[in-house]
Amino acid sequence: MKGLNSIHFKSKVDFFFEFIPQILLLLALFGWMDLLIIAKWAEHKDIETNYAKGSPELEEIRKSPAIITTMIDMFLRFASNEKEGVV
Repeated sequence: MKGLNSIHFKSKVDFFFEFIPQILLLLALFGWMDLLIIAKWAEHKDIETNYAKGSPELEEIRKSPAIITTMIDMFLRFASNEKEGVV
């Protein structure tokens, strides 16, 4: 709607400096999420044969983060690292 409103009201600044960056960010985030979903489906892990039962490595691998957690952490970890001076 923002793009259509900026075209209707003939506001080129809103179209090029608000709508275009917003749509590019949206497409990039959904594209990244799609790649995460495909990677999670495609990678088959037989973790039972690679690690001994009860080992801490096995328990850590079983607790793999969800896709939505990965998406949220992209922004949260960037902000916390920036405050600490680590980029």
